[in-house]
Amino acid sequence: MSTTAPPGVLGLIKAALPLPCSTLLDQRDGAFRLVALLEASIDPSETAQGQFAVWDNCARFYALQGRFHEALLIYVAMYAKLMDMQKNLNERKHKGVPLVRISELHGYMGHPLLAKRYIMLTLCEDAISTGGKIPIDQTGSYFRAVWQHGISDQNFHRYAFDAWNASKLDSPAARFPEWALQELDQKWMTEYASTTEASLYVANPAYCSWLLSKLGAGDGKALERLAHYLLNCIPGFRAKMRMRTPSTDYDVYCAVEGPTYDFRSELGRYFLCECKDWNRAADVTTVQKFAGILRAVKCRFGVIFSKNGISGKGDVRYAERELLKIKQDGIIILTITEAHLNEVAAGANFFSMFRDLYEIEHLDLQTTVKKLRKKSKQKA
Repeated sequence: MSTTAPPGVLGLIKAALPLPCSTLLDQRDGAFRLVALLEASIDPSETAQGQFAVWDNCARFYALQGRFHEALLIYVAMYAKLMDMQKNLNERKHKGVPLVRISELHGYMGHPLLAKRYIMLTLCEDAISTGGKIPIDQTGSYFRAVWQHGISDQNFHRYAFDAWNASKLDSPAARFPEWALQELDQKWMTEYASTTEASLYVANPAYCSWLLSKLGAGDGKALERLAHYLLNCIPGFRAKMRMRTPSTDYDVYCAVEGPTYDFRSELGRYFLCECKDWNRAADVTTVQKFAGILRAVKCRFGVIFSKNGISGKGDVRYAERELLKIKQDGIIILTITEAHLNEVAAGANFFSMFRDLYEIEHLDLQTTVKKLRKKSKQKA
């Protein structure tokens, strides 16, 4: 997709669109209003070719003028709409076009990590749709992955085969290319976050919601996968899940890579995560054991993903009090609960949430100052 419009191309795009869409294109808030119109009345499925092209042309109208944020808004909405259709119709929809376009747009905006992640998601999506044998002359993932992002021909076909094999293990999961990408190795992750994307956070709320619906299955894998996914979506983080050592297992470990200029520079080179998909709060023993593992590998930061939080929360007792004692040793442990994860599934920015929780713990901030002041005034 070129970002320079030849003379007359924009006019041709407008002429090919339905009148309600074309009239919105030149309005200042046209892209935002177009999304609502497209979601309500236009089918983005590739099988609905006439309607499918409407989504693509609306976004191209903005991209060809260098208005990448507006084009991105439409393609992200297109991807989300296809996710909704999968859920409502209980059948898989191919989502290659919005994924490959999102990759291109991030590339134009100077976001190498996001551009490469989305081309890998496109590869996974194409692999699942073609049985692991992607026709390189008929899809857009091959030449972009190989020519533009430096993935070798051998690795491209290997990733396609591996993504297809992973999708066969779980048909509902195969509707999410994010799931297949988590099953691949991370040799493709070679770039560092640029300064323009270091603070961006891009995740798929539909995938988060689906994983949340799997909590409580008894094996804890859904929570581990969700923690792994959310952390990998933070630029500069590279997470791996279910890693073993001779003495213990790491549910998730995370490496902090590339130049960092914010709170991430304080976390250390590596940190660990413990995942507890329990119907009760994580107790003192859990916290003590996790802290012991952090000390053994000389990590000064860790995260407990606990469905029901930790014991003694709000009373500074039990596990919460133990966290305060551990903090005195220079180790900070955050707690991410199901309530936090529900916010993310509803569209909240996990990176901002993660940063805020870290600042609260590190600086010992009181989140109830206003309430305390109101009570003191009432007593007076």
